[in-house]
Amino acid sequence: MLAVLPHALVAACVVLVGLPMLNFPLGPDQAIFATVGKVVWEGGFPYTDAWDQKPPSIYFIYAFAIHGPLGVMKMVRVFDLLWLAATVAALVELGRRWWSLRAGVSAGLCYGLIYVTTSAYWHSAQPDGFIGLPLALALLLYDRARGRFGWLVCAGVLLGFAFQLRFISALLIPFFPLVELAAVPRGRKLRTWLRRMLALGAGFAAFQAAVLAYLTLGGALGEYIAATRWAGAYTKLGGPYSPEGLTWSNYWPAVRFSFLFWMLGRLLLTAPAVAGALVGVFIVKERRVQQVVLFVALAYLGIAAQAKFFTYHYFYLLLPAALLAGWAWDRCFGALRRSLATGAARAASAVIVALLALSTPEVLDVAIAQWRSNIAYYRDPDDRESFFDYFGPWNGGSFSYLASAATADYIAVRTRPEDTIYVWGYDPLVYLLAQREPASRFIYSFPLMTNWSPPHWKAEFIADLERRAPLYFLVQRYEGARWITGLTVDSGEYIAWFPALERVLAEDYTLEAEIEDFLIYRRVAGSG
Repeated sequence: MLAVLPHALVAACVVLVGLPMLNFPLGPDQAIFATVGKVVWEGGFPYTDAWDQKPPSIYFIYAFAIHGPLGVMKMVRVFDLLWLAATVAALVELGRRWWSLRAGVSAGLCYGLIYVTTSAYWHSAQPDGFIGLPLALALLLYDRARGRFGWLVCAGVLLGFAFQLRFISALLIPFFPLVELAAVPRGRKLRTWLRRMLALGAGFAAFQAAVLAYLTLGGALGEYIAATRWAGAYTKLGGPYSPEGLTWSNYWPAVRFSFLFWMLGRLLLTAPAVAGALVGVFIVKERRVQQVVLFVALAYLGIAAQAKFFTYHYFYLLLPAALLAGWAWDRCFGALRRSLATGAARAASAVIVALLALSTPEVLDVAIAQWRSNIAYYRDPDDRESFFDYFGPWNGGSFSYLASAATADYIAVRTRPEDTIYVWGYDPLVYLLAQREPASRFIYSFPLMTNWSPPHWKAEFIADLERRAPLYFLVQRYEGARWITGLTVDSGEYIAWFPALERVLAEDYTLEAEIEDFLIYRRVAGSG
């Protein structure tokens, strides 16, 4: 029992700092995952019954995350914190096994505190944050396996799950045996590597086979492939760092500056990680550090391959960076204790940590601000609108939680549970808050707005509107990004480019209300 106490204490510390996240609403991305997860839980299938372009592991996670007594939004936040606690505990154990308990504790704290303070509501509960736990557990299983086939197969299954969160995780797999191979005689290195890859590959392939069988069973395999192709074309558009489109001339500055922006905003993590990498690779030549540095490089290569450079993509880099930082903090504290008296060593350690914390306002200031706003949330329940006003257009695009909530309330009192609705835009949160089903598997409009989408998608969508006849059709204006659709027009303006949809709205619907960016159309009685 005492052996797991440090793991539990570090996890509890991280959760305590992150408690304000429980009151965060869901952004559009999380609402999409929750909507698809709900369909999966109810026996439907991703892509065919609810369309999105991510690999399926995120929907399996959300299928469980959304259930509980606190409602969909809060349950997602609870699940995210519990997942984080498990990830932190795994990191503590990983650092302990590789180096020392102090290294593990430092790594767990670095990972957890950076996550809860820099992910905010938009970037948390994303595939890139969830991927840390399967990767950490896979490393632990590999370390414990000592070449035993069954343990390695289990590690491979976890890596297969991680692959279906982010395909780029496959880059790490061939280097799992790196440290083990260093101790193997030269003539046996290739044979040992092949044996480890065979075992890992068996688990990895088993998970992929299970996913493909599941999708085939639901007739969703073809649509999974189509969604993956759609995502590949979407990637080529670039992201916010390439507002005019992705070219070689603007790609390389995005590679450099997005990483620099991420690194300088997290000095409490990145400064010791960089120092640890330099010392561990070139001076001490510590094998585990060399392996983790390679993981950092491969993770960064995967982020660069996605070409979007969204903030949450860098959470994929957080696990190896936290391990490097944990090792570096351990070496630093150890050196101070050997050079100074115990009291002086502790004081010097505290000063170093404090200076780096003060140099990382994105961590320190955000943690303080989140707790202040959380206290105000409970102290003054009548003024919670000002709390939720933070999650508005200026803080993450055109999305406004208050507009989504007000629109959902408007719809809920004017419809029956069996009525369908449709949101033409990028805000499936309305479906969840109003507890009404979408009229089409295309739960947001972007896949219907791109010139690389299969032509039959639009025809299918119009057929859905005729067959399932949504009582309310909501048009979310000003929602659209060139790096998602390749267009400069927003979702509301695009209707003029979609004559079949424009005709349905003109003939079968009448404008009933307007709430912020939402135009609310009601189906005319007897239409269709």
